[in-house]
Amino acid sequence: MPCPVRGKSMNIKQRLRLIGVLGLFLCIASSCAQNKNTNATTLAIVNGQPILDAQIDLVYEDFKDSGITREKIIEDTILEILVVQEAPSYGIVLTESDIDQLVNGFKEQYPTHYKEAIDRYGYDALKHKLTIRNLFIQTKSYIINNILFPEEEISHELIVDFTSAYGLTKQFEAYTDAQIIAHIKNEIIEYAFRQWMNDLRVNADIELF
Repeated sequence: MPCPVRGKSMNIKQRLRLIGVLGLFLCIASSCAQNKNTNATTLAIVNGQPILDAQIDLVYEDFKDSGITREKIIEDTILEILVVQEAPSYGIVLTESDIDQLVNGFKEQYPTHYKEAIDRYGYDALKHKLTIRNLFIQTKSYIINNILFPEEEISHELIVDFTSAYGLTKQFEAYTDAQIIAHIKNEIIEYAFRQWMNDLRVNADIELF
């Protein structure tokens, strides 16, 4: 069966994909500037962890042509920090050996990006951000598989929330839950995880400047 409102569905996929790309970039680059810009202005503090304007500038320069705003980058950075801060509570930690394997794996798989990152940020900053990236990915995977969807089932209520949030209720009203899941399962899962992150934000100690 053809995908309902294919154009709009693809826009959702592109939007969520961009969030994912932005997230991975932030995990590598977001605080690399701290080592070289000690006088940078603090934009926010998330449970004691600062977000500097130099961090956001790094990301914004690479994504501004896509329409991403600085405010969106700051918000996504806050959410990512909150997720990583949750990692230890789920038993997700990395040893020095684990971190060394991450760096070596990144060097072997992406030699050009590795060299660019070393030249731009330095080894210690790259090592730190690869650690953060891995903690974020592991925590996200744990939450999705064990908290949000332990039975691998997507509820009707979540489908209704998702289609309503993206203005797709009317377009999908003739389709069963199974048909909707077949077309946009990953997008619904990403939506659920983002809602979980937003819940973390409600109880966090966040200062915006």
